[in-house]
Amino acid sequence: MKEVAAQIGCSVNSIQSWKKQYKVNESGASTPKKVVRPKVPQVKVSPPKATTPITYEEFVRDYWSNGTKAVDALLLPPEIGPEVVRYVNEALRFAFDRLSK
Repeated sequence: MKEVAAQIGCSVNSIQSWKKQYKVNESGASTPKKVVRPKVPQVKVSPPKATTPITYEEFVRDYWSNGTKAVDALLLPPEIGPEVVRYVNEALRFAFDRLSK
């Protein structure tokens, strides 16, 4: 087994494992042994809870109030800050419209 493992570039343990996995039947053909796998518990997935729809204004307010996004926008130079806010709000409108369908 050591020589074969060296020739094919694997460990002796791999050869031993493969040997245990396959047994030779009377005709000389090898058949895999039945592999016993542990049972995996079934996880029950509950249906999604009904949510109350939110308005676009709530959607935008929630976006700007979470994290440092609003602070980051306020720290932008005055010549580009309002434009960035406008682009973000356009993206939020698009996302809200898509999610509301």
